[in-house]
Amino acid sequence: DVAGTERLAAALAARAVSRRGGGIAWEYYFSFGGGRPPWVSGMAQAVAAQAFARAASLVPDESATLLHEATAAFRAIPRLTTSVSAGPWIRLYSFSPNPVLNAQLQSVLSLGTYAKVTGDSTASTLAGRLEQAAAATVSQFDTGYWTDYSLAGNPSPLSYQRYVVQLLRKLAPADPRFAQAAD
Repeated sequence: DVAGTERLAAALAARAVSRRGGGIAWEYYFSFGGGRPPWVSGMAQAVAAQAFARAASLVPDESATLLHEATAAFRAIPRLTTSVSAGPWIRLYSFSPNPVLNAQLQSVLSLGTYAKVTGDSTASTLAGRLEQAAAATVSQFDTGYWTDYSLAGNPSPLSYQRYVVQLLRKLAPADPRFAQAAD
């Protein structure tokens, strides 16, 4: 659906906020989890970069503009990471360094797609480092019968549990630790 893709990409770009360094971000204007607005999400940035890159592949007449938007979305991501002992971790909420599993897994997949479509080696390197950190840390989210939402120890709701298992299965071919965690 080329026309639908163009409409959605234009709507996404229209809602972006310019940031320093030539990047763009999508701000949230409500308080959440102790954070005050405006705040941004590293995972949302990664998904936006992926969405624009995929749209560029589908809409050749707009590919230069869409790839520019994809790159602008990616530029904010390095500042939206924190560190765990195994490496970088995407910040789901810019106001919190608390590692959230679904955000890391989705960001690995989204940045991998963005990097592949655009040939962005910086994004590819970051995606690989995020993936390795996730693989090395995923067991810390395992309660033995369920998955914690974050390293703070709060159990995932059922919908997140299913989402995490789905993401783990997508990543399983890259590392057996993801397959084990999914099982």
